[in-house]
This record gives sequence, structure tokens and C-alpha cells, in this order.
Amino acid sequence: MDQRFTQLDLLIAKPLYSMLVELARNGGDTITYGDLVRLARAEYPGIDAIQRMIPRGVGRRLEAVRAFTRSRGYPDITSLVVQQDSGECGSGFFGNGATTRAEVKAFDWSSVDAQLLLYFEELSRAAVRPRKVPRAKAKEQFFDFAKSRSIRGPVPNKVRETVIQDICNGASPEDAFTKAGLC
Repeated sequence: MDQRFTQLDLLIAKPLYSMLVELARNGGDTITYGDLVRLARAEYPGIDAIQRMIPRGVGRRLEAVRAFTRSRGYPDITSLVVQQDSGECGSGFFGNGATTRAEVKAFDWSSVDAQLLLYFEELSRAAVRPRKVPRAKAKEQFFDFAKSRSIRGPVPNKVRETVIQDICNGASPEDAFTKAGLC
């Protein structure tokens, strides 16, 4: 396991994986990041993190799914998720999307679910432990992240303070912004 994931990554990745398996089993071709988020919100109304998720934040969660399939030598099921404008996989995907999608559709996913749960349990035990961040550093991270993601418009004071507090408590800026529904 070469990448460390947060509990939030794993919480969101499990349902996304299940949805992609269902898409593959039903012969679906591709799904855009936006459609995946809309479908996830509809299918998992009780998971707040999914309700706050936006397409831009999905890639990191798909990376947890990709780490699983890669570790088992399975086809990369995240190849089913494509960008709306290009119809191609995002920057985290390496390989030939069309070829990988054909492998995904031909693969028998019926026995894989239990393996995924065990893998994610293992990852969960190794999940990044949050480190406290001084408030000044958290504010700096807030503004740097907002600028890097081109967050448009003013962020309400209450939301900004919540995000900064989450960063102070050890959340990554991406996770804090996602939790607040900003990315």
C-alpha cells in the first residue's frame, strides 16, 4: 500500500466502488464525474460526506479504489469514470481507457466485494492520523488551497471558520473544503 488514505477517502470510496461494479455488471459504458456524484447522492442519502461531495473531489476517492484493484491485479474499474468535456479518464488514470474498460466489463466482479471490504479495513487501520495544525498555518493552508482550486466568490465567515477549524484539527485542506461542500 503505497498511498495513505484518510477515513473520509475510504468512507466515500466504498459506495463509489459499489456503484462502478453495478455499472460494469449492467454493461454500462462510462459515467461522468458529475453523474457519478449525482447518482451517489441519490443512492446514499444518509452519508453526509457523499451529500457534500462535488465532482472535483472524486478523484482522490477513486484513487483508493484504484489502489485496491492494482493490489489484486484486477482491471482498473475507475476507468469507467470520465471527464464530461473529453469523455476520457481523469489525470489520475494511466493506461488506455477503452482497453481497460473492455477488461472491466469482461471481469467477474461477483467475488470481489468481500476482498474490497477487507482491504479497506486494513487501509482504515493505517489511515492517516490527523495532526493538529496551528491556527495561523491553517489559515494559510485555507487561502492557498482556495487559490489553487480557484474557489470563486466569497466564502461565508461561518463556513470559512469551520474549514479553518477542521484544518486545525488535522484535516487536509481538501477534506475540510469537501466536508464544507466547497470542493
